[in-house]
Amino acid sequence: MKRYIRFFFFALFAASLAFPQTVTVKRVAKSPADIKLTPWVGPVSTGLRVMGKGATAYFVADTTGSGATAVTSFAWSITAQPGGSIAAFDTSNRMDARFKPDVPGQYIVQVSVNSGAKTAVDTIFASTFMGSLSSGVQCATCHSAQNTAWQGTGHAMIYKEAISGMLENTAATNFMGVYGKTCASCHTTGYDVTANNGNFGYTAHATGWDTTWYQGATVSGNSFLIPYGDQTRWNLLGTAPYATVKTTATIGCESCHGAGADHMGVIAKIGKSYAAGVCLQCHDAPTHHMGGQYWKESAHATMPASGMESSRTDCYPCHTGAALAKYIANPAAPGYDVSTDNLPSIACATCHDPHDATNPNQLRTMSSTPLANGYVVPAGMGGKGQLCMNCHRNRSNSKTVIDPYISANPPAKWGSRLGPHHSPVADMFLGQNAYDFGLASLQGLTTHAGVVPDACVTCHMPMRTYNSDHSMKMVQNGVDKTTGCSSGTCHNGITSFDEIGKNNSLKDYDGDGVAEGTMVEIDGLLKQLEDLLPKDANGAVITL
Repeated sequence: MKRYIRFFFFALFAASLAFPQTVTVKRVAKSPADIKLTPWVGPVSTGLRVMGKGATAYFVADTTGSGATAVTSFAWSITAQPGGSIAAFDTSNRMDARFKPDVPGQYIVQVSVNSGAKTAVDTIFASTFMGSLSSGVQCATCHSAQNTAWQGTGHAMIYKEAISGMLENTAATNFMGVYGKTCASCHTTGYDVTANNGNFGYTAHATGWDTTWYQGATVSGNSFLIPYGDQTRWNLLGTAPYATVKTTATIGCESCHGAGADHMGVIAKIGKSYAAGVCLQCHDAPTHHMGGQYWKESAHATMPASGMESSRTDCYPCHTGAALAKYIANPAAPGYDVSTDNLPSIACATCHDPHDATNPNQLRTMSSTPLANGYVVPAGMGGKGQLCMNCHRNRSNSKTVIDPYISANPPAKWGSRLGPHHSPVADMFLGQNAYDFGLASLQGLTTHAGVVPDACVTCHMPMRTYNSDHSMKMVQNGVDKTTGCSSGTCHNGITSFDEIGKNNSLKDYDGDGVAEGTMVEIDGLLKQLEDLLPKDANGAVITL
């Protein structure tokens, strides 16, 4: 018996050496910008597990964690599909693969690596679109509150406004609205001219709406000029033979939740995700919708620690976008769920509420919870930037937690988690909760807090082409991004942060004999502070 047990464990050990690969199937969202960068030319995808029949589902085999063992082969297959379906992957031996579900119902896809050494599966559900403007049963039948809130958003009537001459009307166009030939792909639901599933693109093409709606409009390059407020075309859309087109002539519920004709209360048959791909199917499309491209440059998009920390509830809400949305909705009892809230990035729906336009830019909130020392941001201060302050703040009270500990312990015992958490900029911006080592009181509002209307947003998110800069970066490719600082009255005309203060009387704050820009002087003061801080045996500053 002992020999058998030894043999059994030896076999398991040998198997682990021979097949250490790991593999996970990941659904992949495809934005217009993504499509241009991949070998495939095809329709965009939200990456949701619920989609329209005939749309394209994209997958990738993630073999992260396979170690030194090379992954030499992939094999994709559909292991279960609805009766009558003949859907199959267009390629079966690459790391990435795609197919089009051809019959409504459930599909189970599988990938195996290295001839079956490891396998993984994923499930998607295909359905058809009802349309948020349908006169029959539709999403609002059950979700009336969400539908009412959605009607106040820019998404709800964007297509109606577009074909009624209400977009981009300026003096240059004699105040006629401008609408591009391809804009409808983002201003409607499920747009895919090849997928017969009730989406706008297919029905518009089948009825001829896509080649007739602009009749009588003035052609201007790839766009049409439409008299402002002229609803002739919108009214025509509601008549035969175009009535089937109108049901999806909006950015409706199914744009973000997937085709819902089979949902009817069955949770598995509707999609919900805080992942960026849902929004980037449109908001990552040159030339007017570049927010996604900018967001991809930010630390919010990558969040290096999120993969490790997002499943730890003590790191919620700030390391997972879904949890932050719950926290903002109810800070006292957010009701975190380690399964459904474990999202490895801070994405669009984290900060913007898809259903509610109460706040500017559909922000989830324009208020913040108190700082760790109890300081409450004064009413009217910080504006949109108060949303950022819910995460970008210190996690400890400097007076009751940090200062006493520092006084009672030598630097060698301070530990790596004693100091302020990453990016405690709300405390710094507000001049509160400073670590003063018991030597002085450093509390007091900064000059920025009193005059910068939207705090973080004003400087970190100025306009960049047609969109606010969601990269959040203040330096790009070595060049200071001074737009938010120089466009107002504070630092007007500067092209570098080193020039801040040039419009005022320069002072030699660091005492080096030269009166320089404010940032340069602060750098000099920081160097003096560094010289005073405790050092380790190698002369390096001991960090908290």
